[in-house]
Amino acid sequence: MNMMKGFSLIEMAVVLVIVGLLVGGLIVQLETQIDYSYIKETEKTLVQVKEALLGYVVINGLLPYPASNSDLGTEDLGMAGNIGYLPWAALGVGKEDAWGRPFRYRCNQDYATSLILTTVLTNNTNDLTIKLRNNAMLANNAIAIVFSEGKNGSPDADNNNTDNVFTQDSYTPGNSASGIATFDDSLIWVSKNVLANRLVIAGRLRY
Repeated sequence: MNMMKGFSLIEMAVVLVIVGLLVGGLIVQLETQIDYSYIKETEKTLVQVKEALLGYVVINGLLPYPASNSDLGTEDLGMAGNIGYLPWAALGVGKEDAWGRPFRYRCNQDYATSLILTTVLTNNTNDLTIKLRNNAMLANNAIAIVFSEGKNGSPDADNNNTDNVFTQDSYTPGNSASGIATFDDSLIWVSKNVLANRLVIAGRLRY
């Protein structure tokens, strides 16, 4: 009795579909792992940037203005009250996130124009508010924020505005079927309390 050898076209097609699904799943997992590592690397850099901002204030008594040119990273007085780029040249830190895109920066202009040590520690006029996407409050006395636009290279809507409210939350990939929008910004902030404590520790401020 002769037996047919090899696969039929249908069997080959089924095998190819299975292999395709397996390879596709592995690619998705690998991409997710890479995204996660980039997010963690960016968050680590943001912590360093925050420390640099605090150190800058301890030394200079005020915050730096945002930069208008990401390549130069120098302060621009015309950017007071606006979202600009991180003034990395003044801070001595890296200018980019893990995706190679420049960090964005905004500060309470009162803390960049007046000596914090003597005049505006209690000034709340232009404080920045940080919230979650569900509007839960994280901070309402921030004086500076720095954020990465994330993998998509575009700031979340709440972080690309002219008001004083910004959003920090966990990464959420977009899903058009469920109506969930992508959120991949990584944001860090300097609160007034943290700054005051750092100035006290440095001997630059007394309560």
